[in-house]
Amino acid sequence: MAAIERELDGRVREPDSDEEPVERLVDTDAAALGRAQPRGYGRTGPKGVLQDRERHLQELADQRQERLDQLDAVARQEAVPRPIDPAADEEFMAKYREKRLRDMRREASRPKFDKVYGSLIHLTSREYTDAIDKEPESVFVVVHIYDSFMALSNKMNKCFKVAARQYPMVKFCKILAIAAGVSEAFAQKGLPALLVYQKGNLVGNFIAVGNDIGQDEAGITPGVLTAFLKGKNCLPDVEPEEVDDDDLY
Repeated sequence: MAAIERELDGRVREPDSDEEPVERLVDTDAAALGRAQPRGYGRTGPKGVLQDRERHLQELADQRQERLDQLDAVARQEAVPRPIDPAADEEFMAKYREKRLRDMRREASRPKFDKVYGSLIHLTSREYTDAIDKEPESVFVVVHIYDSFMALSNKMNKCFKVAARQYPMVKFCKILAIAAGVSEAFAQKGLPALLVYQKGNLVGNFIAVGNDIGQDEAGITPGVLTAFLKGKNCLPDVEPEEVDDDDLY
């Protein structure tokens, strides 16, 4: 109301000797303004002006909400980050469509698996049998038998954490040698060891695997381990997922 009053204050002048009273000027101007206003607008002085202003603000709010609704509808169809520069829009969309097409083709060609895991699972002696026998027939179960005091075993566990995310359809597990019930003599000569199962059957048995992949833990990477297993037909023949290697550090 204060803003409306300030606008109206500009219409009022102090009378001098040759002018009509202020009340007459205000009444006459108000009547003239009423005649000049288009149909549908108020003609009752400050009250009408206030109603007109409120109506105008409501129209602006409705228009803004309509634009927001339109944008929201587009975003729900597909959230696409658009460049600020309109000139780059066509090139950006062409690259985006090309990338989406590659992703769709890759997804369509990817084999469908019965189950996904995505992490290195620690097993106890009681869990060992069920971890192998109660999985779908298509699943490879890779078990790392390790000693926590061996540097090579510890590095392999870090690598298997990454490999588990690269190949989420493979069940990667680890179990301490003492929990697996191996003898002390075997632990000294046969660790780290890898056992691979599918359909409940042993399909890979790799003792003292450091002899095959290298004894220096600095040279052991997720790629080295997965390439070794693929070479023995102990991993599915698919491209690995792109993941970070934070678990190595």
